Amino acid sequence: MTKISYLLIIGLFSVACANERRENPISKEENNQFPIQNDSKSSEDLTTINFYLENSGSMNPYTKGNTNFNRSIVNLLRDIELLSLCEINLFAVNTEIYTLNQNLDEFITTFNKNGIPSLGNTGDSDLNKIFENVLNNHTNGAISILITDAIYSVKGSKEKILQNLDTEVFKTRNEFINTLRKKDLGTLCLKLTSNYNGFYYPAVGGSISINQDRPYYIWIFGNNHLLKNFNIKAKVFDFPGLTDYFFSLKHEGAPTKYTILEYGIGVIGDYRNEKTATYPVHTIIRSNTSTRPDTRGQFGFAVAVDLSQIPLPGKNLLDKSNYRLTSNEYEIYDVVKIDKNLPFKASENIERIKSSQGDISYTHILLLKTNQKHLQSFEIELHNDVPRWVEKTGVDDDTEIIGDTTQTFGFNRLTKGIIDAYKNVNESSKIFSIKVNIK
Repeated sequence: MTKISYLLIIGLFSVACANERRENPISKEENNQFPIQNDSKSSEDLTTINFYLENSGSMNPYTKGNTNFNRSIVNLLRDIELLSLCEINLFAVNTEIYTLNQNLDEFITTFNKNGIPSLGNTGDSDLNKIFENVLNNHTNGAISILITDAIYSVKGSKEKILQNLDTEVFKTRNEFINTLRKKDLGTLCLKLTSNYNGFYYPAVGGSISINQDRPYYIWIFGNNHLLKNFNIKAKVFDFPGLTDYFFSLKHEGAPTKYTILEYGIGVIGDYRNEKTATYPVHTIIRSNTSTRPDTRGQFGFAVAVDLSQIPLPGKNLLDKSNYRLTSNEYEIYDVVKIDKNLPFKASENIERIKSSQGDISYTHILLLKTNQKHLQSFEIELHNDVPRWVEKTGVDDDTEIIGDTTQTFGFNRLTKGIIDAYKNVNESSKIFSIKVNIK
């Protein structure tokens, strides 16, 4: 898409490490976004923030006035400041990396007064080059952040634009594949809206003056553990104008801890632990269906799982549609968070198991049942599928931009390319798979 652009990677600077870490208070609501219990790792594992801001003709209109865009950037940077990290690097990029020799206070003051600084080749942008720079510069212990409208600057006739767009998407996909083969990298994409007052540049050329809401995107990269902790500390799900998000995660390969619960919740019928007083329980025996009038012929059980290292928000982990079974007879009919609202008997059972196993922090309970064949072995899987909003956000023709407050040229194709890269490396959309045996 032809647009005056360049990615502003606002200036590099380092902030000296503080002797003590200042904790950013987390509200109860924010803390509930993620299933964190007794995490053995510390937020001190995060040492570096790399912050990238696109500066192009299609980005400047987001900054006119007291917009959601301006507030989100300032809020994000101020929350980053509270992390007291060793290194906070501010970059500007289009096809090259540019630096501003400013600290956080200096940049925020300049940004509030003048908007996005003007550096580099403002007549062109290269989204592939932007992703390439962000991914190549990413290091262990870092969180990398890219703020952009996520629009490819493809050129050509109307008939050639989509062909050229797909060519660019394949380049982006391959850049992610090459990075994922070498680095432990997860991706969070936030979709936000803000007022946009200025010229919009359609892919076919020309410009259209608009004053309306338009979407933009914040991409956050880091390993699963760092993403989880950073998203809480920086309160990313509280940004003004946030409408949607999706995660793509590189599978770490560590086994998910789980156990079948013997009593307290989800028991329909009766069964026994295969090995008396030994945990975790993955196999149950002497399993019989219920004889009670209200559940006659049914069989059910509960599985406690530790999802504390999965950086998905709580609502994703509680959504039973994200789980799949390799059994056609069983269903997951509910997912329950382990907290103070859990029935007493269930809490008692979990505490007994934890005291037996040691340092185990189960976070959720999966409730399963069947009224068909109940004696079988099967796997329970958590999947991370592409959310429906991604396809709805993408558009192949952006000439009718007036009044369009939700769609972005080529976004569905861009996102598919990135998600395909993760599938290529992970060989599956499964985040975890656990096996239970019912005998």
